[in-house]
Amino acid sequence: MNCTICHKPIALTPSAQERARKDVCGNTAAFYTSRFTEHADCQLAKRAADTSRLIETHYRRGADE
Repeated sequence: MNCTICHKPIALTPSAQERARKDVCGNTAAFYTSRFTEHADCQLAKRAADTSRLIETHYRRGADE
C-alpha cells in the first residue's frame, strides 16, 4: 500500500503478516495493511501545514473585523 499523502510505499515493521500471526483477536494481515495508510512523518507535516493554514486564515479574518 502507498501513503495517501506522498504516494510512496509504506513498509510496516513488523510486517502485517507478523502482526496478524501474533494477534489474539483474529485480525488478518489485510486488517493491519488497511490501518496504516500514511507515514508518521507525512501525517505530522500535513497536520502542521493544516494548522498553520487555519491560524493564518483566522488571523487574517480577525484583523479585517
